[in-house]
Amino acid sequence: MKEFFSKILSLPKVSTKRREIKRKPAGQSLVELAIAFPVILILFTGMVEFGFILNYYLSLLDATRESARFYSNQDPFEVGFGIGDCTCTDPVLCLKETAADAADADCDRGDFYQGAADLAIRQLQPRDLAAPQPLDNTRKIILDPAADDVVVVVFDVNGAGTVTRYPLSGDYRFYENMDSLITNQRISDQLVSGAPNTAIVLVEVFYHYHQVLALPWMTFFLGNPILLHAYTMMPMPPISLVDLPTRPECAGAQLGDVPLGCNPTAFFGEMMSPLASLGQVSP
Repeated sequence: MKEFFSKILSLPKVSTKRREIKRKPAGQSLVELAIAFPVILILFTGMVEFGFILNYYLSLLDATRESARFYSNQDPFEVGFGIGDCTCTDPVLCLKETAADAADADCDRGDFYQGAADLAIRQLQPRDLAAPQPLDNTRKIILDPAADDVVVVVFDVNGAGTVTRYPLSGDYRFYENMDSLITNQRISDQLVSGAPNTAIVLVEVFYHYHQVLALPWMTFFLGNPILLHAYTMMPMPPISLVDLPTRPECAGAQLGDVPLGCNPTAFFGEMMSPLASLGQVSP
């Protein structure tokens, strides 16, 4: 019994021998860092460059949105579109037509398409009006006239799913560098069966983004420059011709200022009938 308790109460013997601590071979951590560092560097620089790309893309998208929203309330057609005379020779009806629109054979209003493109470009190049021009440090996206472009198109969509594209002479291209990527078929595929007649204005911006960091491993995989394409589509009143008195938006039409989709034939016939009776003008 005595031996039993002595074994239980006896303290364990502490070994006087030092335990050998296993250490990594010299330079192992440095080798691991050398292997992982390029991967970390590529990921980090990729995130930074992608941030710049996303920033530029959102600016392009905002510019197309502002332009499309504003010009969705404008008329892309000359007054002659409604009266069947695109040259618009009547001095009363075509009072506000520009000389260029009156001279061409189509009914597309030139300042509509050019104005939409100009507005998008101005949105990309804001100015600090409170600062003198040399001190204006607002960020600007300058389009390259030799490579970039702004495209403006109007689609007429009827309930049967037929899509007509304006200008009829071809898409408006500000710099004549790029073609629209939005086809009539793409518009048709997104139509809802039985939907009422409508119109759509499309504003596209093509911009060749030159990488800010322009590191070799980024330009090798992504290329430099990178083509960015942003666009916005906004609904417009339908282009189908109807009589002015039958639509509320046409009720306040003035001579030479006919809302989109309104046929001025009946309206102007009624307005000018008293003058015609006096022999001053023929309706």
